[in-house]
Amino acid sequence: MNKNHFELDCIMDLIELQSKNISPKSKGFRQIDHGIYIKTKVHLKNNNEFGKPQGVYITYDVKNDEKVGALVCDIKNEIKKLIGGAKRVLVVGIGNDVLLSDSLGPKVVSNLQIKEGSEIELYKICPNVASNTGIDSFDLIKSVTNIVKPEKIIAIDSLASRNFSRVGSSFQLSDAGIVPGSGCGKRQQFVLNKESLGVPVIAIGVPMVVHIKSCLFELLSSIKMEQLNLLNILSSDKLNALNGVILTPKEIDLMLEFCAGVLANALNAVI
Repeated sequence: MNKNHFELDCIMDLIELQSKNISPKSKGFRQIDHGIYIKTKVHLKNNNEFGKPQGVYITYDVKNDEKVGALVCDIKNEIKKLIGGAKRVLVVGIGNDVLLSDSLGPKVVSNLQIKEGSEIELYKICPNVASNTGIDSFDLIKSVTNIVKPEKIIAIDSLASRNFSRVGSSFQLSDAGIVPGSGCGKRQQFVLNKESLGVPVIAIGVPMVVHIKSCLFELLSSIKMEQLNLLNILSSDKLNALNGVILTPKEIDLMLEFCAGVLANALNAVI
């Protein structure tokens, strides 16, 4: 994160932060309130105003986590559309399984069922982080891709949001690939997409953390300071020293169980 830009994983965060003109009637933007969740679908072109890769981004903002059957079914249907006619699918669980806020990917993958006789051949891997294995995660994913030769890859990862209300309650799907760790300011990043792996990558994520500078931005914004003044404050040397600090709720264990369960159930219904 540099002094005047927030690296944000969630497209809805970027829309709320950067765009004043986009609305449910805007071209490429569709939002429907389903009662227990709000579903937003955004189609982004190349060189868009948000600096995101071209593709479709689908967000589910959950309002009621007690009745999730319809949510699971909707996510399942969108995943089926993104997979298309692929018969060999590799699911990659990105993250660190010993850190709750970063363990969404491994948690979902551990609950995926490999079924004999299924129409789709499922392969799954959790490369873990390089600090735990000594092997770069991208190298592991690339090697497995070359061996398995999947037609589609599904990468699941924890995301970073600027808004605590989205932590553990928003699901994002995209066909534009993913840059693991980008929202937390990791410098050594790798990209998982068709260009890097030779296979289309579907990204699935849930915000599990908030960067402290994003949190401060939200707090200061609530007292109606001019945005330019906000950015000047947040780019001060003392605040820049906090660039590596992220926040997560104390209920992260319960949030993880809920989110991993929703995604695992949706994926098991597809594959």
